[in-house]
Amino acid sequence: MLEFVMDQYATLSALFIFASPAVWNTLAHIEYFTHKISQMFRGNKENGFRFVMCIIISMQIIRNIFFYMACTSAVPMIPAIDSFLSSIPTLVNIIAIPIQIFGWILSISSFYRLGFKGTYEGDCFGFLFDEMITSFPFGFVPHPMYFGGALLFISSALYYYSSTGLILSIWSIVVYCIFSYLVEQPLTILIYSNKKTQHDEKKEE
Repeated sequence: MLEFVMDQYATLSALFIFASPAVWNTLAHIEYFTHKISQMFRGNKENGFRFVMCIIISMQIIRNIFFYMACTSAVPMIPAIDSFLSSIPTLVNIIAIPIQIFGWILSISSFYRLGFKGTYEGDCFGFLFDEMITSFPFGFVPHPMYFGGALLFISSALYYYSSTGLILSIWSIVVYCIFSYLVEQPLTILIYSNKKTQHDEKKEE
């Protein structure tokens, strides 16, 4: 019978995996629909964007620290899985390395396409591309930055032979799917749809 344990590190990691996209998507909606954040900086959208970017990066750092602690210091959630993984280190590494490489490729190429403003909710402040990005990796996998991050979690969990890390990785996929498909994607589509509408109205004038 498998034993299941969840200690404080795993709990905090799970909390921040959820809180990170929750906070930055909430901030994005607040700015786009009310402009409250840029108003805090006397209408300076650049400074408002930098404020949100700092919050997002800080939360990502904290999230990653707790994930690392959960993998290395937490009581294993399912000790039998940790024991099994550590008994086949060569095979685990063979699996983990390509997952990590692919995760980095998706994350780095996504950032290359989007830049700082495209990555850190700059579109909600009016910093838009001519149109939504569809070239690689965005035309290759759905929501590649989220997917790449989840793959990096999985590869780290395998590297540390951590059942806790694997379960948190699965949790991250669930969370990222919820926020990317139900929250972030609809807002991005709305932003670019409104941009196109405004552009068409100006052409008619």
